[in-house]
Amino acid sequence: MSARRLAAGDSHLYPGVRLAGTPANGLTHWQAGDPVLIEFADLTIGEGRIEAAAANGWLLQLFARSTAKGAAIPAQTWWLEPQPHEPGLLRVRRT
Repeated sequence: MSARRLAAGDSHLYPGVRLAGTPANGLTHWQAGDPVLIEFADLTIGEGRIEAAAANGWLLQLFARSTAKGAAIPAQTWWLEPQPHEPGLLRVRRT
């Protein structure tokens, strides 16, 4: 299976930040175990995996990584919530 791809408008994730699916209509049929790649605004790539899927979103395990400026970001778990009035966008929430 190919990785699910997302784009972030910042160099890291935090509650409330939005992620864009690439392609925008590619947010359907995600399942636990799916690999995820996130392209961050600083042009680094984060890798992770969908740990659980539900009708109202997905649990993402994002692996440890570094930003382009060298800041270490530890592994984190986030809830990704689809935005019904903004197709193709997800909002990041704490777990």
